[in-house]
Amino acid sequence: MGLKLKKIWDLLIFFVFNVVLSFADNITDGYTAATLWESHPMWAIQTIFWMMAPFLVELTLFFLQKCNEKGFRAAFKHLPLVMPLVNTRHLYMLNKVKYADPMDSADQIRIEEIRMEAGEPALTEGFMESGPQLLLQIHIILCRGDITNTQIITITVSLISLTVAACRGFFMKRDAKRADPEPSPHMMLRVLPYMMMVLLSNVSSWTFIIGILKGWTFLVLFLIFLSSYLVHKGWDM
Repeated sequence: MGLKLKKIWDLLIFFVFNVVLSFADNITDGYTAATLWESHPMWAIQTIFWMMAPFLVELTLFFLQKCNEKGFRAAFKHLPLVMPLVNTRHLYMLNKVKYADPMDSADQIRIEEIRMEAGEPALTEGFMESGPQLLLQIHIILCRGDITNTQIITITVSLISLTVAACRGFFMKRDAKRADPEPSPHMMLRVLPYMMMVLLSNVSSWTFIIGILKGWTFLVLFLIFLSSYLVHKGWDM
């Protein structure tokens, strides 16, 4: 593959995973909330809440970390429709990097930095917004006994976003030497079946849990978040 084609391919993959997918997830969730508002305002509010959940979590961490500027920027990125705009800027920055054979080490480092800046927030969006949103819509469908075209699209986009986030997380959450913030489609496909099995199992389990606990689910999720946060803080000390 020539350098020009490789650059176009890298930009296309970045655009699809970080701009298109994020934008589609936000738009479908927002439209779902609007369609639910007339029939069941509480479900619409919960849909909006999960759209805001990544921002609320990052904002909480911002206050816990003594209100530093970096923490506020991280929180702001997670407002609805902000992430696609931020990643569009990252796409422009990636396009400015010069491709050569061999690649300059500074340019390679810059590409990795840009991909990591886009990839880390995408994981947060996937696990704190797409996952809960998927479970909420499944719960609504089971309660109503029917499914709308809007919900089919929302569930599909949320499942894709969650699966992509899980696959990327498998490659990103390694040591610095082996971490890959933008794995190739080939590598993504290799782990996709295993991630799908894990995700479908977890989605099925949480569907039953939500059906039994109802409103108490939020308390359980908070306790899980709190325990995980404390464990990580203790591990880092």
